[in-house]
Amino acid sequence: MDANKLKTIIETKQKKLEKTKKSFIANHELLENYKVIDSYVIEKMTTKINSVKEQIEPLVNSSLKSIFTDEIIFEITTDIRYGKANYNVNIVNLTSGISGTTGAHGGSVTSVVSVILRILFIMLSKKPRILMLDETLNQVSEIYRPKTAEFLKRVCAELDFQISIITFDEGGLFGEFADTIVEAFLKDNETIYKKAKHGD
Repeated sequence: MDANKLKTIIETKQKKLEKTKKSFIANHELLENYKVIDSYVIEKMTTKINSVKEQIEPLVNSSLKSIFTDEIIFEITTDIRYGKANYNVNIVNLTSGISGTTGAHGGSVTSVVSVILRILFIMLSKKPRILMLDETLNQVSEIYRPKTAEFLKRVCAELDFQISIITFDEGGLFGEFADTIVEAFLKDNETIYKKAKHGD
């Protein structure tokens, strides 16, 4: 092989090596940029998560305290997976020692927490403050119904909410606390609505 041909081969190899080196450097820089971006995203999401916790947890816990005699703590646990924040609810009854999701605490706690979270969602999303509860509170024990009703009355009065409760309970769930009661019944295959109570 003559010298000129060898020189050409070496130069070609050097150019390929240089190109590979530049590509490696570019990919390394891109990877570092991704790391910076990923770190920034995680930081922002963590800030958002903490903000949600700070807004919701104290409000739920103060509401629960006004209704239940047991000391019940509501907490939000979070983790970030695939670039998305995942929120999990945990409830701890310090009186009974029960800990877990809403289902572990019976119908009263589950129903009340559900309503509180709906109220907070409406407030935080700045939607019209209207809440419709269709059989939502039927599982609330009679022991806690008066306190739950008082809580809902305060929500309506202090936060300018309108709450409608639909129930098939003939006694009228929380009826004595309602401003207005409308009874519905069937007559000749037609639904008749009758106002039974109206507040001032």
